[in-house]
Amino acid sequence: MWRGIPYKLLDWTEKDVLTIYTSLDILMEVHRVLHYPKLQKFIDREHTSPVELFSKIESLCTVVQTDQKIDPICSDPDDDKFLSCAMIGGIQVDMA
Repeated sequence: MWRGIPYKLLDWTEKDVLTIYTSLDILMEVHRVLHYPKLQKFIDREHTSPVELFSKIESLCTVVQTDQKIDPICSDPDDDKFLSCAMIGGIQVDMA
């Protein structure tokens, strides 16, 4: 379903070149987004379902616990979950 960089990231993850970190909050958002009606035509084109896509994505990810919350940083507080996940996953985040 994905092309370009998203495809490369998933491909590298399948080849154990890259680790994708996620959290339960992020997975919940992915699940919700995959069920958007506007995505259905793209999902149908791949002869799959939102549930199958979600299972594939989930299987490629390393889930980290994000109990440790960060101070709100993003203009959209819903995006802070991505920074929190990255920091817990050991990714260096430049807050400048």
